[in-house]
Amino acid sequence: MARRPRASADPQSSRTRDEPAFRTGRTFGGTTMSFGKKMLALATAGAVTTSLLMIAVIWIQRREVGAIVLQDTDARSAETCIRIADQLHETLALVDRVETEHVATALALTFDALSSRDLTLDDETAPWQAVNQFDNSIHEVELPRLMLDGQWLGQNNDPAVPSPFVDEIGHSAKGACTIFQRVNEQGDMLRVSTGVIGKDGRRAVGTFIPAVQPDGTPNPVVSALMAGERFLGRAYVVDSWWITGYQPLVDADGRIMGSVFYGRPQRTLTEVRQHILDLTLGDTGYVYVLRGSGDGRGEYVVSKDGARDGENICDAQDANGRYFIREVVSTAKSTTDGKAEIVEYSWRNDGDVAARDKISAVKYFKPWDWVIGVSAYKDEFRKAAAAIDGGMNTMSMTAIITGFSVTCAVALASLMVVRKMMKPLLAVDATSRRVAEASTQLAAAAQELSHGAQTSASGLEETAASLEQMTATVRQNADNAEQANQLARSSRQTAEQGGAIVAEAVEAMVDIDRSSRQIADIITTIDEIAFQTNLLALNAAVEAARAGEQGRGFAVVAGEVRCLAQRSATAAREIKVLIEDSVKRVRKGSDLVGKSGVILETIVASVKRVTDIVAEIAVASREQTGGIEQINRAVTQLDQVTQMSTAQTEEMDATASQLAKHSQQLQNVVSRFNLRTERLRAEAAWQPARSSSGASAKPSRRPEPNWIDGRSATELALVGAGAGGPPLEDF
Repeated sequence: MARRPRASADPQSSRTRDEPAFRTGRTFGGTTMSFGKKMLALATAGAVTTSLLMIAVIWIQRREVGAIVLQDTDARSAETCIRIADQLHETLALVDRVETEHVATALALTFDALSSRDLTLDDETAPWQAVNQFDNSIHEVELPRLMLDGQWLGQNNDPAVPSPFVDEIGHSAKGACTIFQRVNEQGDMLRVSTGVIGKDGRRAVGTFIPAVQPDGTPNPVVSALMAGERFLGRAYVVDSWWITGYQPLVDADGRIMGSVFYGRPQRTLTEVRQHILDLTLGDTGYVYVLRGSGDGRGEYVVSKDGARDGENICDAQDANGRYFIREVVSTAKSTTDGKAEIVEYSWRNDGDVAARDKISAVKYFKPWDWVIGVSAYKDEFRKAAAAIDGGMNTMSMTAIITGFSVTCAVALASLMVVRKMMKPLLAVDATSRRVAEASTQLAAAAQELSHGAQTSASGLEETAASLEQMTATVRQNADNAEQANQLARSSRQTAEQGGAIVAEAVEAMVDIDRSSRQIADIITTIDEIAFQTNLLALNAAVEAARAGEQGRGFAVVAGEVRCLAQRSATAAREIKVLIEDSVKRVRKGSDLVGKSGVILETIVASVKRVTDIVAEIAVASREQTGGIEQINRAVTQLDQVTQMSTAQTEEMDATASQLAKHSQQLQNVVSRFNLRTERLRAEAAWQPARSSSGASAKPSRRPEPNWIDGRSATELALVGAGAGGPPLEDF
C-alpha cells in the first residue's frame, strides 16, 4: 500500500507572527509621500495621461484620416477622369457610327448617280504629274482620258471653276466627292476630278493614293478597291484625316478602272470638337486628343481651348525629364479590356513656381486613331481633404482644451475621493495583518494535522499488514482445527468400536471363567472318581490277595485299574492346578479387560468431548477468520480514508500556505500605502489587547481564530476604521 509523500510547507507560511506586517511608504528626495498625495498625484497623472493619449490619438487619427481622405480623393479623381474618358469614347463611337452610316448612304447615292452616267476611258491619253499624297513625290504618267457623258473631266484644280458631277454631289450631300482613275497594275489611284481642297486652296487633282504606304504596308483603301470591295472608315486624304467611303469602278470587261469617293473631314465635326472643349473637371482640368500612330503620333487633334491644335508634343518631357506623352500614347494603345488607364506625371506651366502632380486618364479610339486624355491637377481635387485636415486641427485644439479642463476636474474629484478612500484602506491594513497571522496559524495546524494523518496512515498500514498475517494464521488454524475435528471424530469412532470389542471380551472372559469353573468342578469330580476308583482298586487288590491264586489275575487288573486311577487322579490334579491357574488368569484378565473397558469408556467420553471441543474450535476459527477479514477490510477502508484525509490535509496545508502567501502579498501591497505610525498606535489603543486575557488559558495544540469580545479581527478593523475609531491621517 503506497504512502503519499509529505508536502513541504510554503516558506511564506513559516513567517513569524512578530514580523512587521506594514512597511513605510516610498521616499522621494529624502521625504516620504503620504498615500493621499500619491493617490492625488496618480489620479492627476492618469487624467493628464488620458488627455495626452486622447490628443495623441486624435493627432494620429487626423493623420490617418487625412491619408485616407487623400487616398480616397485621389481614387475618386481618377475614377472621375476614367468615367469622362469612357463617356467620351462612347460618344466618339456613336459619332463614328453615325458618320460612317451617313458616308455609306451618301456613297451609295453617289455611286448610283455615277452609274446612271456614261463614264468611259477615251482612246486619247493625257500626261499627268501625279503627286504622292504621303511624301509629295511627283511621278510622270500618261493615262487615257476619263470621259463622263462624252466629256473629258480635264485637270481642273481651281475651286472657282465648277467640276461636273463632283461639285453636284458635294453641294447636295454636304461632303466631298472624288473620281479616281487607276494608274498602274499595283492599283495606285489618281484623283482626276475632286471636290477635296488642299492646304494650298486648290483642288487636289493630280494627287494619288499609293498602293503601298510609306511604312511599307499595303494601303487598306487600295487593297479593298483592288479586291472589288467597298471601303468605309477613317482614311488619310491628301493632307488630313477623313471619314471616307470608296466604291470601285469597273469597265465593261470587269476590270478595275478606278473608284468613286465620298467623305467628310474629321476637323469639320465641330459639334464633337466643341463637346470635347466644353468638358472640364476641377478648376483647370480639361480633355485633349492626340494622334496615336504614324508620323502624326503625339500630335494634338484637340488641345486645351484649341490653342495648340496640330502641334506635335510627342517629345514633351515632364518636370522629371520623363517623356510622358509617349507613355500616354503607349499606355492608351496597350489597353485591351476597354478600360481607361491612369498616367501620373509632374507638370509645370509657364509662370508656375514648382511642378504640380497631375493625373491623366487615357483611352484609345482605334477607328479614328485618337488617344483620348482627361487630365487634371491632383491638388484641385484635394480641397475637401484640406478642409477635413483643417477640421481635424480644430478638433485637436478642442481636445487639448478639453483635456486640460478634464485634468483640473479629475484633480478636484480625486481630492474628494482620496479622503473617503482612507477609511477602508485602514480597515484593509488591519485585516491583512490579522489574516496573515491566522493564515500562518492555519498553515502550522494543517502541517501538524498532515503529519498526524501521515503517522496514522503509516500505523494503519502496519496494522493492516499484521491483520493480513493474523488472518492467514487464523485461517490456517481453522483449517488445522477442521482436520483435528475430522481426526477426533475418526478416533471417537475407533474408540467406540474398541469399547464395544472390550465389552465383548469382558463377556467372553466371564464365559471363560464360568466354563473354567465348570471344568474345575468336573475335574474335581474326576479326581473324586479316581480317588474312589483307587479305593475300589485297593479294595479289589486286598480282596484278590485274600483270594490268592484265584484272585491273582483280578489283582493284576485291580493293580492296573489302580494305576490308571492314580494316573487319572494325578492328571486331574494337574489339570485342576492348571485350570485353577487359568481361572485365576482369566479372572485377572477379566478384571484387566473390565478396567480396560472402563478406561476405554473414559477415553471414548474424552474423545467425544475433544471432538466437540475441536468442532467448536473449528466453528470459532471460521467465525474468527470472517471477523478478522471484516476487520481487515475495515482497516483497509480506514487506511484509504486516512490517505484521503492526508491528501486533503496536504491540500489544506497548501491552501493555507497559499493563503499565507496571498496575505503576505496583500501586506506588501498595503505596505506601499504610507499610513503613518500614529494611526497604528491609535488603532492599538482603540482595540483591547488580547495577550493578557489569554495568558492563563490552557495552551491549545491547534491555533484558534483571532476573536476578541465575540468579534473577528476584520470586524474590529472595520469598527476601528469607522466613526468613533482611531483618528485618520489628514490628507
